[in-house]
Amino acid sequence: MQWQLCKLHGNDVWFYLPGPGAGHGMEIKRDKSKGDKNDAEARDRFIAELGMSGWELVSAAYPHHLDPVVLWFKRPVGE
Repeated sequence: MQWQLCKLHGNDVWFYLPGPGAGHGMEIKRDKSKGDKNDAEARDRFIAELGMSGWELVSAAYPHHLDPVVLWFKRPVGE
């Protein structure tokens, strides 16, 4: 089975699909129309939306005690 992967590091998000050159990134920013009060709330909303879209958290790590946590999510290709 092939997986789509998503890496969340602070407010930076990267999506990876199987195959060469199949990654793209974005920054999570506050969206007033969705009720976000700040970027941290936007990140929390984004994580909830990942879960509702079939993404599963598979890893959480602190690369360095001063860095934000790195979260990895996966879901089968085709969802």
